[in-house]
Amino acid sequence: MHLISELIVGTVVAVVIYNILHHFLVVIPNRRHQQQTKTFVDQVVYTSLRRLSQQTKGAVAAKPQSSRVLSSVWGRGVMVFEYRYQLQDTNSLDMLQPAIKNQIEQVAKDNGLINHKHDSRLLVTDCWQQADVLVFNVADVKNNATTEFIHDLKKIDEK
Repeated sequence: MHLISELIVGTVVAVVIYNILHHFLVVIPNRRHQQQTKTFVDQVVYTSLRRLSQQTKGAVAAKPQSSRVLSSVWGRGVMVFEYRYQLQDTNSLDMLQPAIKNQIEQVAKDNGLINHKHDSRLLVTDCWQQADVLVFNVADVKNNATTEFIHDLKKIDEK
């Protein structure tokens, strides 16, 4: 009976120690890295949408309603961020989708965010409209998890 209680206590202590180490050595550095990446991607997206707002004479608001990290949705290490902008003209989504994609990729290239093929590291992965709000996701393709995410999205789109 004494051995069983020692095994249970030892297992509980090992699980607690593992969780504490995992939190401080994996979770916190990952969140910090995501926030640093998000800050930089936010700057590129905000610059792009300000330019686009000027070019389209205000079809989309120059300031975002919100932006957030989507790692809780897509998994740890996936650098995908969601942006929400107010649409002034709700019929302009077909025109805005390629313009947003091109503008973000161009500003990213201008800021040196390119991959080994000299393509933009920032990709608009999805874009849709909810009532009068434009919602789009931007991926920073700089690690394997995000690259695999983009590859999986392309597989889904092919089906």
